[in-house]
Amino acid sequence: MRAENDSTTQPTIPPAPWKLQGKGFVFLYKFDTHIIDNEQFIPDWLQGKRCLPWGFVMLVHYESSPVGAYYELLLIPGWFRHPQGNAFAITKIYVSSMDSVLGGRQNWGIPKELADFDWQAQPNGGTQISVGTNAHKFLITSIQAKGWHFPLTTGLLRIPLVQELDGQGFQVGFRGRGQARRARIVSMKTDGAFFADLSNIQPLVALEIRSFQLAFLQPNRFALFPVKNAPSNPT
Repeated sequence: MRAENDSTTQPTIPPAPWKLQGKGFVFLYKFDTHIIDNEQFIPDWLQGKRCLPWGFVMLVHYESSPVGAYYELLLIPGWFRHPQGNAFAITKIYVSSMDSVLGGRQNWGIPKELADFDWQAQPNGGTQISVGTNAHKFLITSIQAKGWHFPLTTGLLRIPLVQELDGQGFQVGFRGRGQARRARIVSMKTDGAFFADLSNIQPLVALEIRSFQLAFLQPNRFALFPVKNAPSNPT
């Protein structure tokens, strides 16, 4: 799918909550320090606040959403302390829709960027996915899923999120359910200048999730202090 970027229009972004449907892959990793301590993938407000090295990579095809169908690649590099407690954080994320970029940033402080995706089902039942910008593919992967499907809900796979945008904190809640089965990464090539280098590590758990229904809820907003580069309040 070609990334959408029409600068001639100013779209009206649907507010939270969003209801989405689709399919995708979820990978649980224990990340090496060169990934989770890399300033490129850990924003300033989370530097030095990592509690645990376990995190997620997700590849998602949203077949239905308030802004239409789109693809997504995201990195959650660990579990972090923040002013409201502890949570995971999405620190690197690409999507194929500019409306999704704007909606993710405005509604939940999710730092979405625009990219091109190619998502192809293979004759052997596998899936070939590439993600790139300006004709440079920075992630190419082949994934194979097999076995019986089983129900999976966010009650079993809890991923509380905290995000930040321009000094505003967001506690992000979501609910979802779908049908999962085991998956395996057959090959993975990544360019560490654009995304976490996953070429030489294997996930602890890999799942394909189909026919999922997901709701991203209205966030709880809070102030993050200190706010860097923010203008001082008048006295």
